[in-house]
Amino acid sequence: MLNMQETEGKTPERRLPPGGPFRPYRSEAAMFAERYKRNCLLSETEQMRLAEGRVLIVGLGGLGGHVLDMLARMGVGRIVGADGDVFEPSNLNRQLLCTEKRLGMNKAEAARLHVAEVNSEIAFTAIPRFVRGPELEALAQEADVIVDALGGLRDRAALQSAAARAGAPLVSAGISGLTGWMAVVLPGEEGPAAYLGAGDEGGGGVEEKEGNLAPTAALAAALELGFCRILLVGHLGKLVKLAGGMLNTHSRYGDCRLELLAAHAALLGAGREVIQELMAAPTTVRGAEVLRKAGLLEPVMAPLFRVNGNCAT
Repeated sequence: MLNMQETEGKTPERRLPPGGPFRPYRSEAAMFAERYKRNCLLSETEQMRLAEGRVLIVGLGGLGGHVLDMLARMGVGRIVGADGDVFEPSNLNRQLLCTEKRLGMNKAEAARLHVAEVNSEIAFTAIPRFVRGPELEALAQEADVIVDALGGLRDRAALQSAAARAGAPLVSAGISGLTGWMAVVLPGEEGPAAYLGAGDEGGGGVEEKEGNLAPTAALAAALELGFCRILLVGHLGKLVKLAGGMLNTHSRYGDCRLELLAAHAALLGAGREVIQELMAAPTTVRGAEVLRKAGLLEPVMAPLFRVNGNCAT
């Protein structure tokens, strides 16, 4: 895995999207070497994939503000954030973008100001209104990953449907009190909206009765961010590890990726030769190729993705 310091003087194969006017670096390679030095857990290729990524965040309050901040700091190149709400005093206890000076300010406008201060190298589009109908559909079509950071339940089903029609994964979360949930909804799969209902509380919901503390919002948002990174970078091996309950996905010890794939393949009737070839694969991607040749890739991966799609905080 490359250290980002090693990119000094090199010209990346891909170019960054246009961002703000602030350009303190001699070159894009120098920018990567300095700004993202502590992102050394990512390779140069992975960092460039983030720079090319397109994320739509719907809701910029307790969850969305934290997700936006982390996406910007990590270097995701194109972010669209939509929210028609304004900050009020009750948001001060947990919402990252809310300050005393910003009370009464639209949340999308506050997000624009925040991103400009944190990472002007990325392209952020603020939409200061609630997006629904054709506008939501159009925004979803332009996203690689969609983040559901809505409060309450009222609009979640519509957002999930728009993501499914766009063929984009939806990373969804909700919090109440000291509890929360997070789910990754792949196109065509059922999501939280199917189990929790549409809600009749006018968009606020149980979180207004139970309250929300800052750590709950930050933790749920961190889970959303983690899966956004995996989906944007394309870490198939990390997804398999998470499905097996291994939360330290960076560690090479106690690896279970190929064992999990082999076990699921065996349950689906894979023969000994396929299992042996699978266990001998040097990487998860190579193992996926073995499954694809055997016609087992989708049936093996589907339950693993479903396990990843449901987390609790």
